[in-house]
Amino acid sequence: MQLFSEEWNNGKSVEKSLLDAKEKMRNMTAGEIYYYIARNDAIDSIPNEVLDDILSMDSERRIFDAPYYWAGFVCYQNMFKQEVENK
Repeated sequence: MQLFSEEWNNGKSVEKSLLDAKEKMRNMTAGEIYYYIARNDAIDSIPNEVLDDILSMDSERRIFDAPYYWAGFVCYQNMFKQEVENK
């Protein structure tokens, strides 16, 4: 959802934001994921054993390439339109 928010906040449509976020998630390597976590100050919110597992992997391994990790994210645009219009 963080990836989606970044895309949407950059002015993309809801559909394009979700599509791009899913694509990024599928293609991120273990090294890129660790860097992303560190860059977004999320290190303290993730258990050390998870971080250790990521660091011990091949840095080029794509951890989230299986649909299990990204296919469940859906977005109903009308909900976003209504929220934005009410602001």
